Amino acid sequence: KVMKNPCLAADGYSYEHDAIVMWLCDQNTSPVTKAQLRDKKLVPNLSLMSAIASWMAQGGRPLME
Repeated sequence: KVMKNPCLAADGYSYEHDAIVMWLCDQNTSPVTKAQLRDKKLVPNLSLMSAIASWMAQGGRPLME
């Protein structure tokens, strides 16, 4: 599944924004590493957004909708 709104969390991993917001409502740990997050700030992953847009413009299609 292709991310529509990727963002970076304090653990350095990219997540779909809505999914990580839901996770952070109940957790203060990384879903990947299970380590404590230093904060719950999320930053748009502009590089990944650009790469996805470029891929889609070249005919890339998500595997699942």
